[in-house]
Amino acid sequence: MRDKVTDKINDCLDVYVEDTTDDEKDLVVYDSDIKNESREDDIKDDYDKRRDVLYDLIDKGNKALESSLSVATGSMHPRAFEVTGQLIKTMADVAKDLTELQQSMDKLEGVDKEKKTQNVTQNAIFVGSTSELLKTLKENK
Repeated sequence: MRDKVTDKINDCLDVYVEDTTDDEKDLVVYDSDIKNESREDDIKDDYDKRRDVLYDLIDKGNKALESSLSVATGSMHPRAFEVTGQLIKTMADVAKDLTELQQSMDKLEGVDKEKKTQNVTQNAIFVGSTSELLKTLKENK
């Protein structure tokens, strides 16, 4: 009974047991169906999905904002203008979330997009005597 159950479980898990001797059995696992996706792939997929959702929200929000604004201007009701104002704030928050998503992805990838500024000296001042200045200039040549 136990062997039949064990065999069925092994079949489901793609495990094959080889008999090497009477007392020993070697366990061989076939991992052909096991997905070995890396965490980086998951992060990229999550980023793409979240980005698509945010873009979809922006598109739908723009349509809703146009409708809300036309209702507010048509009715001239204060509540309609309040709802329109809240929708504008929500749309601004979604756009902010999109920017934060990009920044967080850059941090995860280790991308440093800061431009290194070059130090440019426009007004150089030499403190010393003229003979020291001439001596320094001759050394630089």
